[in-house]
Amino acid sequence: MPPRLEHGHQPSEIAKRLRDGPRVSYLRDWVYGGIDGTVTTFAIMAGVVGASLSSSVVVILGIANLLAPDEWLETRRKLGGVGLAFGQR
Repeated sequence: MPPRLEHGHQPSEIAKRLRDGPRVSYLRDWVYGGIDGTVTTFAIMAGVVGASLSSSVVVILGIANLLAPDEWLETRRKLGGVGLAFGQR
């Protein structure tokens, strides 16, 4: 038995999906953003520790990474997807 497709592929069904636009999933965006932030922070910390820099430099770069604007958030804000969640327009 062939697998059931999630959407129909007739021209009228495709046109309806294009007219309705994408479904918004903020949960998925937050999960991906959180994972991205965690992996990025770990990569920066691993690189700094691997370079044998002093512990004060490790702490400073870790804090800077956490406080720096997240590229995902900036992109979503530019596209208008996150601004209202943070009270911005």
